[in-house]
Amino acid sequence: MARWSGLRRLVLGGVALVAGLGLPPAGELSACRMLSPWDPSLLTRSVHFLGVGTSDSIAAPVAPGVMLRDYRTPPGAEGLEVRGQVVDLIESLRRGDGGPGDLLAEHERAIVVWWGYGPSCQPILWADASILHAEPGVENLFEGRLLAPEHWVEGIPVIHAHRPYQSPFPGVEHRRVQRAVEAGRSAEEVERDHLSARELFRFMALVSTAVRSDPLDGPPPGLIYDAMLEWAGEHPDRWNAHPVAAMVRNARHRVHLSTPPREHPAAGTYRLEVQVGGEAGEVCLRLVPSAFDGLPSDYEEYAPPPWNDRTPVVAALRIEGAPACDAPAEAWQGFPPVGQDFSREAQVWIRLTAEEGTSPGEVRAWRGAFSTRILRQVLLDTGVVTPDLTHQSVLWSAVRREPEPPLDPAVWRAGTATLTTARFVLHDDGRMTVSDERGGGHALFRLTGERVQR
Repeated sequence: MARWSGLRRLVLGGVALVAGLGLPPAGELSACRMLSPWDPSLLTRSVHFLGVGTSDSIAAPVAPGVMLRDYRTPPGAEGLEVRGQVVDLIESLRRGDGGPGDLLAEHERAIVVWWGYGPSCQPILWADASILHAEPGVENLFEGRLLAPEHWVEGIPVIHAHRPYQSPFPGVEHRRVQRAVEAGRSAEEVERDHLSARELFRFMALVSTAVRSDPLDGPPPGLIYDAMLEWAGEHPDRWNAHPVAAMVRNARHRVHLSTPPREHPAAGTYRLEVQVGGEAGEVCLRLVPSAFDGLPSDYEEYAPPPWNDRTPVVAALRIEGAPACDAPAEAWQGFPPVGQDFSREAQVWIRLTAEEGTSPGEVRAWRGAFSTRILRQVLLDTGVVTPDLTHQSVLWSAVRREPEPPLDPAVWRAGTATLTTARFVLHDDGRMTVSDERGGGHALFRLTGERVQR
């Protein structure tokens, strides 16, 4: 991995002032929710290429209609001469369909104009870094929109890059890498955790073969996921590196989504004692096999399956609840209630394999995770306890207790996140029990119970 000596800063202050444009506010990236430059959905409309930034820049006028498709031309920018960084091209991602990558492959240089985001997610000039956003002399992978040839400058292709927080790669990673090294990690270890520009380019090239050239059709998910998993299989020591690790995991998860609901020995009806803070009550839950969707937030920590695992390692279940197990049929309700979309079907996840250590009298044990968001709804709707499990003050209380000590952020997360802290146990007498405990003090959440019906 190349060592970064620090980005040169040629701030576009004068240009931005003329155009009436400014810096993006803090947090603008998350607010705009822009896609990663390496998202497969961009392969049909963006150009990806290997290149080396130079210290040269060239004026590139922003002509009417140049801000493509999902970007609006900033007010006052039409006709403005901005400056773009000259990049020496090494290789572009070619599709063989005469598209942007094929056009770019015929040239040795390109002009990259860097843009950021404004308060309404409209493009603004990238004054936060500089015209020379890509450090000169460093090989990087770039992503952007190739303008039509009539907007090129003296025959040099012009590319508008709208994701400067993530591109070029690995150039924009330098701060995070430097912080990791300063924290005591070796440069070699950090390098192992990051793909090089060429590795990421080869990954994108393989995935690109699975994307149709017609952007109206969109990328076929099954082929894309297969291509990602194929790449992971060919690079067993690299698939877990940034930035493709999350994409490979997502690909594997999508494969899991295509499988039918999985049975688990722990499914059934449970009578549970629940404590939230200083309140306690009893509730009855049915855990019913469900479509596989969503994951506990610590899934990769407690159940990291190999790249080629095409079978879910967890069973997904949904919750039906009632104030008591002998409640009439009309008292039972599914969660989330009808009309509330919580963007997932599963509310409980249990390991498909027995991987917990057992004690005397225990035959098998499994780790599991309850969705705290769903439990909150169950407990409130059944009137068991009043505290809201997702509030920062307890897993909250509807009636605020005074005084309440400050809540440790770690305790809050332990109480509100979907974590695999539950334990399902099959005993030698045939009983099935479940227990879960999170948080502490006034933010304590505790659940214990036994299955009363399979």
